[in-house]
Amino acid sequence: MPTISPAPTVTPSTCSGTNAVLDVHTDSFNLETSWYLYDMETHRLVQSVTEYEEPNQLISHDICLPYGRCFNFIISDSRGDGFSIPGGYQMIADNITLFAGNDFEYGNYDYWFL
Repeated sequence: MPTISPAPTVTPSTCSGTNAVLDVHTDSFNLETSWYLYDMETHRLVQSVTEYEEPNQLISHDICLPYGRCFNFIISDSRGDGFSIPGGYQMIADNITLFAGNDFEYGNYDYWFL
């Protein structure tokens, strides 16, 4: 009789800050939406999405954000009309909504210190 090995254990990566969640609810024009998150101290791109594959979907992005830093979130719509309802976005960290919205033109810029 063959021996069955247990499934390997995956060790979760550790975050030396806070685990934030960016929720983006795409509208019918999903290919128009892109976003970028920059660390203002290092001037580096933390994470980005240049277009979404599926329309009218809620997509959650887990992002590790170091404490004591300032961040710049830029969301953009290539057509310049923002999201149609029910589209929108929000960033939550430590059970606090850092920003949220759905009404923007070509770009919306949010800065915050964590």
